[in-house]
Amino acid sequence: MKKTAKKDKKNTKKETKRSKKPTQKTRPKKLWGLERLTFPKAVQQYLDQDYISTLNDEEKQWLSKFNNEYYGNTLNKDWRKNLHLKEQKKAIFDQTNARNRDIFNNRYKFNENESGIPIPDSYSEYANPEQTLIDAIYIEKEINKFRKQAIRAKTEKKFIDELIKVVFDII
Repeated sequence: MKKTAKKDKKNTKKETKRSKKPTQKTRPKKLWGLERLTFPKAVQQYLDQDYISTLNDEEKQWLSKFNNEYYGNTLNKDWRKNLHLKEQKKAIFDQTNARNRDIFNNRYKFNENESGIPIPDSYSEYANPEQTLIDAIYIEKEINKFRKQAIRAKTEKKFIDELIKVVFDII
């Protein structure tokens, strides 16, 4: 077989001019920083901004960018494009970590029954666990002292247990 040179084929397709599409109006960009549901559950409670409707478009864009940086930790690597300074980066990430560690924010992130971690309704009970333990030991000593006195008085054990429940408010 001989190799033959390929003939130059001319473009047989007619070049058609592109038809001009009608110009579409540009949609305004979605300002995700103003939408509460775009953020983690622990952050959503901090985004209570009911004054957004009074802002103009430029202010809404600024607030959206601020929320994304401050609450969403979406900082640009080019620091000239950020609202926050490079020195503020550590503070922003520290606040996010503190929110994630907070036991009350876990109530928003997880269902109490699924996680198995009981979440207190008030923090004051658990502010000083040492005092809580001391109180529990004191009540136990008082119950034992009451029980000994009742046994000396020759009362029945069932009646003693009922009295302890009533006197010491035990369920």
